Amino acid sequence: MMGQRPLPTIPAGTIDPASMAGDEPVKQARAVLDRLSAALAVDDAIALESCFFASQAYWKDQLALTYHLRTFSGPSVIAAGLLETKNLREIAGGFAVDGGAVFLPATPTLVSL
Repeated sequence: MMGQRPLPTIPAGTIDPASMAGDEPVKQARAVLDRLSAALAVDDAIALESCFFASQAYWKDQLALTYHLRTFSGPSVIAAGLLETKNLREIAGGFAVDGGAVFLPATPTLVSL
């Protein structure tokens, strides 16, 4: 599977690790989750798709919205899955940062908040 769908990479220079000091990781995480929540609130698939990298999008729904262990790949598949699950589960709220966020450079080309 990794040969067909390798882990996503972020081009060098996209994020300056020095800029992610203090509370900047929390601000960035909140900005992303606010966009995601706003798109879900109005069932806007296009806005939802724009929250993910076009060629490297993955959503791991491991207890995020359901108790199913599944992974979606590709912005349109992720958007459709999130909207369907949101509507089936009658989710009215959005996503939020609970506590802090940490900038974690996992490898030189893979980072996460």
